[in-house]
Amino acid sequence: MEGRSEPYAEEAKFFVEQRLLQQDVQVVLESTSNNNLVGSIIHPKGNIAESLLREGYAKQAKEKRMRLWKAYAPSAASSGDRKSFSAKVLEVVLSDSLIVQKDDGQEMKIHLSSIRLPRDPEDKPVPGRPFRPLYDIPFMFQAREYLRKKCIGKKVAVTIDYVQAASEQFPEKTCCTVKVADTNLAEALLQRGLAKAVRHRSDDENRSAEYDALLAAEATAEKEKKGLFAERTDAKTGEKKGTQRITEVQGDLAKSKQFLSTFQRTGKVEGVVEFVTSGSRFRVYIPKESVVITFLLGGINCPKGARSGASGPAGQAEPYSDEATAFSRKAVLQREVELEMEALDKTGNFIGYMFVPQTEGGRPQNLSELLLTEGLASLHFTAERSSHYTALSNAEAKARNARKNIWTDFKEEKVDEQAEQQAQDTSERKVNFRKFAVTEVQKGALRFYAQNVDDGPKLEKLTSELREHLKNNEPVPGAYNARRGDLCAAVFSLDGQWYRARIESIKMGVAEVLFVDYGNRQSMDVSKLAQLPGQFASFPPAAKEFAIALAAIPNDKEYANQCTEVLTQYLFEVGTIELNVEYRVGTLEYVQVMIDLSGKRTDLAKDLVENGWALADKRREARLQNLVEQYAEAEKQARRRRLNIWEFGDFTGSEI
Repeated sequence: MEGRSEPYAEEAKFFVEQRLLQQDVQVVLESTSNNNLVGSIIHPKGNIAESLLREGYAKQAKEKRMRLWKAYAPSAASSGDRKSFSAKVLEVVLSDSLIVQKDDGQEMKIHLSSIRLPRDPEDKPVPGRPFRPLYDIPFMFQAREYLRKKCIGKKVAVTIDYVQAASEQFPEKTCCTVKVADTNLAEALLQRGLAKAVRHRSDDENRSAEYDALLAAEATAEKEKKGLFAERTDAKTGEKKGTQRITEVQGDLAKSKQFLSTFQRTGKVEGVVEFVTSGSRFRVYIPKESVVITFLLGGINCPKGARSGASGPAGQAEPYSDEATAFSRKAVLQREVELEMEALDKTGNFIGYMFVPQTEGGRPQNLSELLLTEGLASLHFTAERSSHYTALSNAEAKARNARKNIWTDFKEEKVDEQAEQQAQDTSERKVNFRKFAVTEVQKGALRFYAQNVDDGPKLEKLTSELREHLKNNEPVPGAYNARRGDLCAAVFSLDGQWYRARIESIKMGVAEVLFVDYGNRQSMDVSKLAQLPGQFASFPPAAKEFAIALAAIPNDKEYANQCTEVLTQYLFEVGTIELNVEYRVGTLEYVQVMIDLSGKRTDLAKDLVENGWALADKRREARLQNLVEQYAEAEKQARRRRLNIWEFGDFTGSEI
């Protein structure tokens, strides 16, 4: 006999012989190990392995201290009871740990039990760079992305398996089994080859409660050569598999300018917020361009935190900077967002507006507006150039009136930066009326879409050729892979004809499209869209959006609807209108509109105000003061005569 048998080995052998020898049993083969077959033996009364575990002849029953477990004492790290709780996932840290928020509001960092992060076996320290980005490490980015899409912002079930004691290199770790619905996140990573299982010693009880399932998942991935178990390099290119080619644009103004023009042509750009530096500063990954940018919220001033210095924080943080950062972090960190790019700062950082999808559906919300509503930011004068100015201004006023956060100690002062900037504009008014044909009027706003009359023949020819092309090359329903932002061909429901359209959003197989040559919007099944042939994409959109200058729509919903109806009637009764651009807010042009009413050339805005359908809007530019005074006088007359919106007196709080 070689060596010495382990305690209870003979008893275990006798236990098995007594029950299986010369018995009919069922054998289930499961794998091989060192040329031995591994499987389960099913006795008429059950699985013999389960009987061994129950009787303490194998590694279970330790809680009862049976036989080989009679001297068992749990390790200090696993001596705590296994607590279970539900929590909301706030952040995925690398691909083996999560920041979660418990039901009582407490935040906690947890690690997935018994799995190991993807690592590059050829990884060597790079001088001057303390760490490598996760997209440089094979399959690290894919693992993080799987967890992000699976659980960010969602409720998960957490069971603490063990607490790994702190060491010289690593802090203490709380290791858990985490499930979304019935999916064990660690097992799901292993099944996809995006992680590897930790090989615990046989006497190490610090392991996942579902460790056997983790090993089985890893074995499956290895057998199918998935992820980390696949060939390390691409046979054709020689590149490492599983890495991402991502460009970091930071501090490079020239490169940022190249991307800015691309982003602005696209409209709203989809991205993922990778890091929240402050309430209004972010690092954002743009998947379509494979680039990471620094993005600053436009239109607002957010409280600034203390700057990071070599020896720690430098300077003093402004009041409510931490609250603003926490608010933005909770709203957008690792969430998919839409970006509207407006400009660059002098170091190449992008400035614009970030839109956050609502969890319950609906239109994405402007993060600048949300911060203003919570009193965690103030309006910046550059907001006036944006089409979001009205909403931002109203949000700030609401927070200021409620004395929320930064407005807690606010005292009314008659300071209007926007008006002051307007007053300093001394440029002369330019008059250059052009003929347009109105194609669409927006509800609840003094805005409309119109086509330049000179472009009419070109548009008719383009549309005719497009329809002829699609007639001769009939699209196959469902063949087109529709994506948000694409210019495509779509059928307008009222006439059943093909037109050019831009996809604004896609949800549950239904696309919201804008017919770019007319300004109409419709919802339709994505299967009814077709790819736009390249020769029809170069012609710019024929319909352009305009807003009526120096006039405002009533803030009463009923009066606003009446105003829109009258505006629509005016614009569609005349064949063409004449427009002169008076000023711009962001990219939106505000125009004076002249129409022919009963043979008389009439200022549409002044007529609306004079007849009590709209309000006069004030601006401070010197070149506009003649029009401002005319509209103000027209509003006074409408008030005195109690016309339409003034029928019951003043509803604005400024009775004359």
